[in-house]
Amino acid sequence: MEAQLAKDVRPFNFITSMRIIRDAILVSEGVNTINVGRAVLIHTKPRSRLDVGTWGTMGMVWDIALLWQWLHLVGLWFLFRGLWIWF
Repeated sequence: MEAQLAKDVRPFNFITSMRIIRDAILVSEGVNTINVGRAVLIHTKPRSRLDVGTWGTMGMVWDIALLWQWLHLVGLWFLFRGLWIWF
């Protein structure tokens, strides 16, 4: 993946755009996007990806992304599907 990110491709594709923004909190919505993201996107920080919106819950990504960012900023513990996770 690092070799593909190092290439200077014109016009940009979705792989070269990841070279510009690194270490972002990624929220994926939709099963196809989630599958591509798991296979392609590089994560250098723990707890920086949240996969949402599968099986009939499409359209919730913005609310969840804002909640995720707030929890990450204030450093709260959050109960998520029965597991305690520190953000």
